[in-house]
Amino acid sequence: LRGFEMNRSNAMATCYPGKRARYIRHCDNTSKVSNGRVMTAIYYANPKWKVGDGGELRIYEPAKAINGRESRTSPLVDIQPFLDRVILFFSDERVPHEVLPANLQRYAVTLWYFNKKERELSIEKDNNFKKCMETLQNANTKKSNSISSENKEEQEDKQKKICKSQMWELD
Repeated sequence: LRGFEMNRSNAMATCYPGKRARYIRHCDNTSKVSNGRVMTAIYYANPKWKVGDGGELRIYEPAKAINGRESRTSPLVDIQPFLDRVILFFSDERVPHEVLPANLQRYAVTLWYFNKKERELSIEKDNNFKKCMETLQNANTKKSNSISSENKEEQEDKQKKICKSQMWELD
């Protein structure tokens, strides 16, 4: 973590309502669309949590490319969300993870530590994408108000593709 300036996110407090609520497998930052996240820190606030209540954080092995395609990997560990437990892990593809179905309300507070330069570039790209979409939508609104809703969805998809291609040209 040396060699670059770091920033920290605001805390994100989450409550899974129980009832088998979960969060699917993901990485907090990917090389395809970097958001600048470097480290993820999670604090659990679950008094009286027991094994069997669900809601574990499942950490997977990093994905492997086989014949040019990403393969699913095996779980490495399931971490119980016990009260006052703090976990830290890299936010990138080294640590794919998910929250398994929770049977009780599950509380967690998450912080992300950012590479300041990557985060600033990510925000700039996001703002440029929003401006591009707004400009195209305004231009299309002026052109025609009589387009069917199906054609409007098609038009919006085209706009997103145009803006995304322009967004990546910033790299």
